[in-house]
Amino acid sequence: MFTINVDGYDISWTKGKRLQRKNANEVDLNRNWPARFDHPENDKDPTNETYHGTGALSEPETTGIDEWLKKKNSEISGWVDVHSYAGKTLYPNGDTKELIGTLMEFPGWLELTYRLFLQQVMQCEALSV
Repeated sequence: MFTINVDGYDISWTKGKRLQRKNANEVDLNRNWPARFDHPENDKDPTNETYHGTGALSEPETTGIDEWLKKKNSEISGWVDVHSYAGKTLYPNGDTKELIGTLMEFPGWLELTYRLFLQQVMQCEALSV
């Protein structure tokens, strides 16, 4: 799966909002999921950049992915949200300061991060030729 926020991506180029994170409904799709949606620190102000929507899965983008993941559940053993071009693999949840462990406790995590980084380096080299 690639870009799910197609309208938000388009807006970021056509409306001069390159760093915006919301979809066309002004909802941050990263925060529109059922997990911890009712957390007291979630942003309930629609004008803020991290506004999470009127309800969990209130947006068609998150609803579609949620339904697809449930349908394919028996075929999927795991997934990674490749969220940016920074060459970093981040692990959830970003709403707590509690440590969830070290990379050494997650077999394959360093390997995955390294492979993602190499793939991006190779793409950059191909573009510069």
